[in-house]
Amino acid sequence: MTDKPWTPGQPLALRELALEAPPSVRDQIAAIGSGEDLCFRSDGRCLALADYTGCGLVFFLINRVDPAEGPRVVVSQAVWLTSPELIDPHGVSFLGDHHLVVGNRSGHLIIYRLGEDHNGLPHSLTPLKIIPCGEGFLLHGPGSLDARALSPDCYELLVCSNWSDSVSRFRLHITDEIRVLGEDLLFRRWIDLPDGIDIAPQGRWVATSSHYTQSVLLHDTQEWLSPHTDPQGVLRGLAYPHGVRFSHDGKFLFVADAGAPYVHIYHQPDGDWRGIHDPLLSALTMEESLFRRGQINPQEGGPKGLTIDPSGRILVTCCKLQPLAFFDLAGFTASIVRPPGLCEIASSGSDQQEVGSLAVRLELELQQRHAASAHQLAENQEHLNRSTRSREHLAEELEAILRSRSWGLTAPLRWTSRRLGRLRR
Repeated sequence: MTDKPWTPGQPLALRELALEAPPSVRDQIAAIGSGEDLCFRSDGRCLALADYTGCGLVFFLINRVDPAEGPRVVVSQAVWLTSPELIDPHGVSFLGDHHLVVGNRSGHLIIYRLGEDHNGLPHSLTPLKIIPCGEGFLLHGPGSLDARALSPDCYELLVCSNWSDSVSRFRLHITDEIRVLGEDLLFRRWIDLPDGIDIAPQGRWVATSSHYTQSVLLHDTQEWLSPHTDPQGVLRGLAYPHGVRFSHDGKFLFVADAGAPYVHIYHQPDGDWRGIHDPLLSALTMEESLFRRGQINPQEGGPKGLTIDPSGRILVTCCKLQPLAFFDLAGFTASIVRPPGLCEIASSGSDQQEVGSLAVRLELELQQRHAASAHQLAENQEHLNRSTRSREHLAEELEAILRSRSWGLTAPLRWTSRRLGRLRR
């Protein structure tokens, strides 16, 4: 990473950190079915990953080392845990160091107590609280989620409902038991399949990725929020956004793009995310060939889960063909010089805010129409591809029949049958 300030026009990429791990841990990483979300414990030593297709959770004991030959990540242990309640786990977040909340797209919202070994790596899951989900409940298809501590025993938890296109808020009190102090539907307008969510470290801003509108919505918690209010900001320049994370100072936003081999990086120097924002840069996080292998449709192939360690020095991504990748953030934000013109919507003054809100709404309408057209084109292309594959398969089968020995042996019978048919007529 260069020590000189970066400006547009200069090449810059997130440097992937070398991974040091014993064979057993590498086998555990390779066995991950499809990582959808991940998060760090507060000490930065334990990383939790939601394995969607494996219906389990994977915990890693990690450490960053910076020797003279270059920084690397050491993953010394890994454990895969499952529980009957884990059904398509899509979102994970620690509640303190000893509890974990999991959103299950085809199940419920579960809060576990973690039993730990002498190294601090979880070795058991004990469900303490099951919040029912489904039609008729506040949550339907709970997926990505994020939590922040309000006090040592109280947490605010935001949960995406994948099948009802909304975000809900829970206030939890955790001691020997877990009590839900309150719950409400926070916002839903402009959301179409929420795939990732993050609360800024200061608690003011909430970023929610909206899959089918190809945007990230930004809500200011200091404003009055309801299911019908518009977001105060929006990120554009995305294919199919998934995991989102604010930097620790709240001035950068990192977005994993499931429809591209990139993590998009946005920058707002004052941390005020009102208005329309273009990416500062898009960092390549996987080889193009690997991305193409995983792109079974336009919405897949790129990074999905994304998180940043408590020190702010490591960014981690996960997806089906790249189960775990670590990138160097040390000194990264300090090397950035923001150019003018990335966001032209003013964020102060009542008149300017009103103009900014209108611009955001118009931008969202534009993104919605564009995304709908892109989705329809993708569906048409997939239908055409299926038809082409079907014709090719039939042609191969016919060629195989014509070349087969049985086809040759039955030729006289087919000739005789045709002759008898003509005689009967």
